[in-house]
Amino acid sequence: MIETDFTFIIQLANFLVMLWFLNRFVFIPVLGHIDMREGKMKDMSDEAQNLAKRGGETLEKYESEMMEIRRASSELISSARKEAQASQAKILEAAKLDFRKSVEKSRQELKAEVESASETLSTEMESFAKSMAGKVLGREVSQ
Repeated sequence: MIETDFTFIIQLANFLVMLWFLNRFVFIPVLGHIDMREGKMKDMSDEAQNLAKRGGETLEKYESEMMEIRRASSELISSARKEAQASQAKILEAAKLDFRKSVEKSRQELKAEVESASETLSTEMESFAKSMAGKVLGREVSQ
């Protein structure tokens, strides 16, 4: 059996003092630090989640802006290509027109030269024919 004598009371007092001492200087500060650390960890976790959410939103915004830029650049390239093709067609038509004018001018010059040569040849042929007829007949032939 347990005897309750004076040592039991001293041991009980010692236990209570030790319990108070440990509670006051060890358990409460340690639990306070644990609570504070858990609070900081929760705050850091919340902040990390907020940053991840903001990062995701920023990434979505970036991707949508990039898609818009790609679409706009595609439209710009298409528009520039159409303008270049139209300009090319105009230049080609102008070159064809200049070529046609040049060919027509050359034809007219050639026709004029042929007519001039034909007239000159006609007069020279007539003169040559008279000269030959005069030599064959032995007298001068007049028209």
